Amino acid sequence: MIKCNPRHTPVEPVHIPLLPEPLTAAQLRTSPDLASLEVFRVPVQSNPSWVTVAEMTVIDALLPDSVQ
Repeated sequence: MIKCNPRHTPVEPVHIPLLPEPLTAAQLRTSPDLASLEVFRVPVQSNPSWVTVAEMTVIDALLPDSVQ
């Protein structure tokens, strides 16, 4: 069943856990596989930025075990 808000637009609740510590740009730059990240190539783009599956795999490896 689709839930709607008072303006009758569809709403889907989500849970996005925050990291216990931020993953910094300096940490991301340590990996040559992340050199082409959109946030590094065009830092003034909108949020959210695009991340490929290959880049996300590298980022996942940088995350603490408690988040993976």
